[in-house]
Amino acid sequence: GLVSVSLGAKNSKVYVSCDALIMDEESRSDTYPYMRISEKDCEVQHEATVEKLGEEKLFYLTSRGINKSEAETLLVNGFIEPVVKEIPLEYSIELNRLIRMEMSGSVG
Repeated sequence: GLVSVSLGAKNSKVYVSCDALIMDEESRSDTYPYMRISEKDCEVQHEATVEKLGEEKLFYLTSRGINKSEAETLLVNGFIEPVVKEIPLEYSIELNRLIRMEMSGSVG
């Protein structure tokens, strides 16, 4: 997304975080911030993290009797939980439903 600090927005502080979850060997993530800064008196920070769906986590969950597909869905839901907690309930329910469908191969 775009971060814009307009001229006159003195002492502004902006922090942008981009987290990516790599699901398989073909997946990739490009985390390039796009920033338009017109005010010199501001503080802008950008952070990016990339996490791979870990075999250790999958092994742990499957060793507890959870099938691989459900374990992957649990890990994805855990990854997106901070975002889901910030959106209205009806959207979070729909988002979780769509993720379950995508993970089971029902979408696309």
